Amino acid sequence: MIVVLATHDATTVRECVPCDAGTYQPEPGGKNAAECRPCPAGTFSDSGAAECTRCPAGTYQPHEGAAGPASCLPCQAGKCADAPGSVDCYQCCPIANL
Repeated sequence: MIVVLATHDATTVRECVPCDAGTYQPEPGGKNAAECRPCPAGTFSDSGAAECTRCPAGTYQPHEGAAGPASCLPCQAGKCADAPGSVDCYQCCPIANL
């Protein structure tokens, strides 16, 4: 959330305004939307986020500023992303039968 100061009838009013989806505001008391930061690659946020959420394992997000969990892309067949917050998927190696 960011805080916007507005003057109304000689009274200062503090109004919280949410950051857009795909951005976050880690510091309390922001003054305008320009202080919202884009979520890094591998993460996403919904509107009003104080932090970004990592995409779950098995998915990836190669771009910064991703909005919502649907922006996490599933790995293609034969590719893996074992850890949350992946920016790409890698070629999975099959386990050999011993």
